[in-house]
Amino acid sequence: MGRSRQEDGHHLLQQWATACDGARIVGICGSLHARLAPERGMARLVRKAVSGGEELWPSLAGWVRQFQPALSVAAINVRFAAGGFFNMGERTIYPSPGALAEPWVHGGQPAYTLELWLPRATPATFLAPPS
Repeated sequence: MGRSRQEDGHHLLQQWATACDGARIVGICGSLHARLAPERGMARLVRKAVSGGEELWPSLAGWVRQFQPALSVAAINVRFAAGGFFNMGERTIYPSPGALAEPWVHGGQPAYTLELWLPRATPATFLAPPS
C-alpha cells in the first residue's frame, strides 16, 4: 500500500526545507492530487461511489495549502481532446464529438487556478520500463 497524501505532503515540505533552502519549487502532480478544493454536489457523490466510499480529500495540493497557508499553491487542470497517456500502461483518450481542436486557457473552477485545454496528449516515454 502506498503512502497517504499527508505523508506525501510532509515528505514534500521536508525535502523543500532541506534541499531547496527556501527557493521556489514546482511540485508536479496531476488529476485528483492537484485539486485545491473538494468536489461538490453530484460530482462529489459520483467520485465517492467509484472510489469505494473513500472521500479522496484533501488532495496533495489541498493538503499543502491547508496545512501551510503561507505557501503560494496553484493548480492547473490540463485536459486533452484526444491522444494517449501512461497510467500502469498506455491508455487512449478518445475524441468526443464536437471537441474543440484549438487550445485554450481560462480561469479554473474553485478546485483549480487555471484550466488548459490541449488538442492532443502524447503518452510518456521511458528510457527503462517503469517499476
